[in-house]
Amino acid sequence: MRDAAILARDKGVMLHTHLVENTKDIAYSMERFGCRPGHYAEDLSWTGSDVWYAHCVKLDRQEIDLFARLKIGVAYCPCSNCQLGSGIAPVWDMRDAGVRVGLGVDGLALNDGALLLGEARKAMLLQRVSNGVDAMSSREALEIATRGGAEVMVCDDCGLIAVGKRPDIAIWDVSGIQSVGS
Repeated sequence: MRDAAILARDKGVMLHTHLVENTKDIAYSMERFGCRPGHYAEDLSWTGSDVWYAHCVKLDRQEIDLFARLKIGVAYCPCSNCQLGSGIAPVWDMRDAGVRVGLGVDGLALNDGALLLGEARKAMLLQRVSNGVDAMSSREALEIATRGGAEVMVCDDCGLIAVGKRPDIAIWDVSGIQSVGS
């Protein structure tokens, strides 16, 4: 993995893998490397704004602070984490600490169709289940799905509607009964 980091940086591409998705990942890392996965990633130079990890369901406080300090991005994959029963990522804590958090889908088999709006809704609901009704608003869920993803991927030219940004607008009909209370 050290060599992969060197090569990626030489070629100017980002580094990505899955990390701390479940308790087995932590047990393996502790047994094999004597530290938690986030700290092992630091040992391998898999840190910085050019690194993003999927899941991070089981990050502890020290890893969250490490990710914030080293500008590591996280793709939150709520549907996948539900399908696998791996837990609910500490998105509230990550965002409060300054970790860049975007929304991921982790493949069609694990999120029922790669529907971004559904993923954003599940992200919001799971954070509310974990941390209370004020844990995440629908606006914050949409922000993670748009601007958050652009920040994780270090794409300064997209993620929000503004002059000089790439135009990418989705419009939903919210006049139906299914949108009441949203």
